[in-house]
Amino acid sequence: MVDVLVLGGTGFVGSHIVDALKRHTQFSVWIGSHRSTGPDVVPIDLTNLKPSIRHFDVVINAAGYGVVKTEKDTQKSVQINYVGPSVLFDSVADSTFWIQVGTGLEYNVGYGQLTEQTPCHPKTIYGISKFVMSHYLLSHPARSSVIVRPFAMYGPREHGSKIIPYLIESQLHRRPVPLSSGVQRRDYVYVGDVGVWIAGLVQSHIAGHSIPSVINVGSGQSTSIQELAIKLSKVLPRFEPELWQWGAVPARPNESDEFYNASTLASEFGFVQSDSEISLQSTVNYYDQL
Repeated sequence: MVDVLVLGGTGFVGSHIVDALKRHTQFSVWIGSHRSTGPDVVPIDLTNLKPSIRHFDVVINAAGYGVVKTEKDTQKSVQINYVGPSVLFDSVADSTFWIQVGTGLEYNVGYGQLTEQTPCHPKTIYGISKFVMSHYLLSHPARSSVIVRPFAMYGPREHGSKIIPYLIESQLHRRPVPLSSGVQRRDYVYVGDVGVWIAGLVQSHIAGHSIPSVINVGSGQSTSIQELAIKLSKVLPRFEPELWQWGAVPARPNESDEFYNASTLASEFGFVQSDSEISLQSTVNYYDQL
């Protein structure tokens, strides 16, 4: 049995990784959390870490702070995204395989087309603190680790302030919402697909396959928010276009017009995307049942 610890395993990304891992009988899955309790929970608080945990064969760091608009505490971002994980990384066995869930925002997104070779010049506290942890892992080449950098993930359990649940809940509750122009182009990827792929990376490591130190995860194409919204409108139970007030608010200052994953490395290592209509329908169903 392979013992796997998922930091942030109750969060948006981590919970989907946990779901995917639990589909495999060879994994004993543990959740690192300071908020939850249960027989499979390891109490870990990355803001006040006391690194005295049992041995794990694999640690997946899906914890993060700063991607939600209300998460603005710089010190907390640094603590959760870098200090806590780096202390934990130092405390686990050298043989432990560490998967770091980073972000496409670690790059200089002004380049537009981003690959693993794109310079890392993050512009946000979230991106900077995630990159510092990536740099820390890369400074230990003798240790077994991989940094995965997903782009704009969406799906069930995402925070309601993010664009996809924001649009869905507007329609479900018949609530008008002011939006920017929606012409910004991003790389949207279904979080469930990322979870399944990360579980596959663990299997590849156990099988002894060589894995690159950094892998981007995205759809490989840019899509405007409005284009994604059109797809979303087709799977909503009832759609009222006037509720989405495009152009009612200005774009955020210094926001990049376009960036996306231009690398095929994740696909070469088994990443498969769900049909967007199916993944959007699954997302709508989740929020419709809340």
